[in-house]
Amino acid sequence: MKKLLAVDLDGTLFYPQRRFALMTRKNLKFLKDFIADGNEVVVATGRNCRMLKKIEKKLGTKLTMIGCKGSFTRTDDKFLASHPLDSKKAASIFVEASNRFGIQAWTLMDDSEYNFIYFNVVPRIYTIILKIHYILKFQYKELTNMNKKKFVERIKNGPVYKLMPVFGLGKKAEARAIEANGPLNEMFSDFADLAISGTVIEITSKGSSKGNALMDYAKSKGYSIDDVYCVGDTSNDISMFKQFPHSFVMAHSPKWVKDHACHEVNRVSDIRKYIDNSNLTEGDMNFFLKHKDDPIKPR
Repeated sequence: MKKLLAVDLDGTLFYPQRRFALMTRKNLKFLKDFIADGNEVVVATGRNCRMLKKIEKKLGTKLTMIGCKGSFTRTDDKFLASHPLDSKKAASIFVEASNRFGIQAWTLMDDSEYNFIYFNVVPRIYTIILKIHYILKFQYKELTNMNKKKFVERIKNGPVYKLMPVFGLGKKAEARAIEANGPLNEMFSDFADLAISGTVIEITSKGSSKGNALMDYAKSKGYSIDDVYCVGDTSNDISMFKQFPHSFVMAHSPKWVKDHACHEVNRVSDIRKYIDNSNLTEGDMNFFLKHKDDPIKPR
């Protein structure tokens, strides 16, 4: 039976990092072998469409991408599904939260390959450090536009697939993101979904999640849940874990993320050993049914 693997990028397929090669040779070989056996790989990421081209070049084949945390599904340069934030509501999030919670910058993703960045009033040295940080990402580097006027223009005109308050760099910034997540949810949960991803909070339209997008895609292609595998490392991957019992979480993930997945792996390539024995065990299904409705509790 043909299988579908949905794989997150940062912290997952791109772990451990290979800033020049993009991914490890073991991960690359696993995906190539998986596809060669007649199966399908879907990229499920918080990123925009720019990174898809690099992965396709490495694998030598076209892929489907679930991007911006499930806000769109795209293949062959065509959108199969599109769920942007309402522009007025995106603007209200930006205005109401901009000078609160220690937010140091904002990132916006639309239907282009660019990340639009707006810096709040922070020391100039911080903006310099962040620019250097982007440059040193090498293969993982994204196209960025740091013009404030362009950011405001994009948030007004849309489409806005993802809006992200950035709380800085490092462990203290991660703690600020967790602390701000609750109040921001109370403010905007009527029309937006929020998920913590390291030092940022990913804000997308209500109902947009990797799990929902993957379920819609799997159904459209005739996959049963027993044919679908998913792997990730952060809170935006939990929506996949809740909908598909063949779920894998990275060993370096926080415990509160691990609690929602059936299996733990050190590398994406480690999933290989599960593929040949993929029928759901009673233990897998019991875990899935027990935890699929568990609330997400960042800590």
